Amino acid sequence: MTPAEEAQIRSLNEIFTREVTIGMRLTYDPRSRDIEGFCDLLLRLVPKIKIRREEATAESLPAILVGPGLSFCGVPSHNELAPFIEALAFLNAGKTDLPESIAGRLLDVQPPASVSVYVAPFCKFCPEVVRRLLPLPFAVDGLRMRIIDGVLFKDVAGEDRVRSVPTVILDNQYRWTGGLTLTQLCEAVESRDPTKLDKAALQRLVTEGGAYDLAWMMLNSGRVFEAFLDLLIEENLTVRLAAMVTMEELAAADLTLARQVIAPLLKRYPQSADSVKGDMLYIFGELQSPQCLSHLRSVLATEENSEIREAAQEALEKIESE
Repeated sequence: MTPAEEAQIRSLNEIFTREVTIGMRLTYDPRSRDIEGFCDLLLRLVPKIKIRREEATAESLPAILVGPGLSFCGVPSHNELAPFIEALAFLNAGKTDLPESIAGRLLDVQPPASVSVYVAPFCKFCPEVVRRLLPLPFAVDGLRMRIIDGVLFKDVAGEDRVRSVPTVILDNQYRWTGGLTLTQLCEAVESRDPTKLDKAALQRLVTEGGAYDLAWMMLNSGRVFEAFLDLLIEENLTVRLAAMVTMEELAAADLTLARQVIAPLLKRYPQSADSVKGDMLYIFGELQSPQCLSHLRSVLATEENSEIREAAQEALEKIESE
């Protein structure tokens, strides 16, 4: 951090009218040390800033969390420091400069929207795009935005097929490279088809507390989303358990709709890991459908893993007791 950048951070002392609390999410990722070091610097330079340590999931990136909907995955520096300071100013003021015409259109975002903005510290075009979008997560419930340093998180940028910055990605359905207006993003959010959300978008939704929201979305559309099936057989336990919460909520609200998962899960069962099969059998039992009986009896007759057999027996007894 250069002396000039430290002076930019100290300018917050003249802006803040109260204590401002931000979150710090650290993981086992070694890049967490960079973020922790930056947060330590903030505390030293701006006494009114307080840091709250946030719990991380296995899928989380280390980040600085500003308000309920904005995260900076990286260390704000060089050209990206000014937008970060602006975000802290929004948090202090409790309001933004988002035009009412935009805020009104996005008043009730359903399904919740996830926006990723890939930047680089020395990119001269990135700050303009970030500043343009910055008010959204403060002013719009249901919209989450991540500012990701594509240099520090080169691997994540690669997974999202980011080849240049700035790149903005909405729910892995829409992408813009270079310029983007608020109106363009607003129109894309409004026109999204939730049935076409991919696994990554749904995974972020359920692991960030949106398991019940996803159940509501499927109830509202009258179908089980194809990508949701991938979450139910995901080997990552955190993701799978979050998806099962959605499954239980869906079954409680509309058992017939929830049973749409049975046929595709039965088809995927043989290729699934042993750690996943027990949870699949649990789902079959919860859905209480005779459609599963022959499969459960086959598992009991052929499966060598005692834990899987036990799960099959419990599911079988639950269905037969109905």
